[in-house]
Amino acid sequence: MASKRKRSSKATRKELRDHPILAEYRRRRLATILSLRRDSQFQDETFAVRSVLEQALEFNPDSVRDFFERFPGPTVFALRSVLTYVRRQEVPGLRRALVQYVKYAHRFGSYFALAKRGARFVLRQHVRIGAKFHVRLRKQHLEPISRSPTDIPDVEFFESKSLNVPQKLQKLIDADKARYVLVEDASFDSVLNEFEDFAYTPDGITFIVHKSLTPYIFCMIGERFTKPMLREAGTALSALQREYFERGKGGRRRNRARHGNAMRVASTPGRIKEDADRIRKGDTAKDLETAVRYTSRARKKRREILA
Repeated sequence: MASKRKRSSKATRKELRDHPILAEYRRRRLATILSLRRDSQFQDETFAVRSVLEQALEFNPDSVRDFFERFPGPTVFALRSVLTYVRRQEVPGLRRALVQYVKYAHRFGSYFALAKRGARFVLRQHVRIGAKFHVRLRKQHLEPISRSPTDIPDVEFFESKSLNVPQKLQKLIDADKARYVLVEDASFDSVLNEFEDFAYTPDGITFIVHKSLTPYIFCMIGERFTKPMLREAGTALSALQREYFERGKGGRRRNRARHGNAMRVASTPGRIKEDADRIRKGDTAKDLETAVRYTSRARKKRREILA
């Protein structure tokens, strides 16, 4: 009897493993991880956020643990509750650390899970499933075309795999380079209608920057916009990406290992020159002077977190 149940359980696990939805989830998760590994800005931001969270946990352990128990994955649907909770924190340094973390999670779709024992933050990814979506705009909010159960978020039913799109667009979608959203709007007085009324130009492109917790860039393409105009539009888009996401900026990348050492050194009592001597790169006076400035900035950052 036990052997029969074991075979049945094994068959169920195999059936679930091979289910198309789970297979698509695994594929998307792997693609997300590989993409983030190639993103140096994500790596730098992850290091910075992890550092401030570790500092906050050291001096405000109860508050930090309570936050991660309440909001294990700060999605956009819980954003209002998350920010309300953060603003109620009395320690300014803790508020800044949590706001920095929420912005990071909202921007990159990655978040930290705090281990129940110890002070370890485990990085996880929120995997976005779906590439074609069909929605209806109603009372300034999106809802699925078909009705959804009341106990499940509407967004779970936005996807429409059977939605027909031009073949060349479908090719981009299949390569994970594009997504498509069809919005049906019979209200004629929505915020989208307002954009179209004052900002749309049939001969060009309109860039819309949504400045929320983190910025987003939307493009509204005119019906007479031509392919040769794409190059000029592309340079303008690159400028906006540099402006709002700091993409493509010059300068040396942050030395994450050195920054981590400086933060650890700054957490121990001692004179600033003694601390700087432990992280300097060379033996010259200039090396020591550079290390002093670096250590000074690390101490200042640490004071801000503790303030």
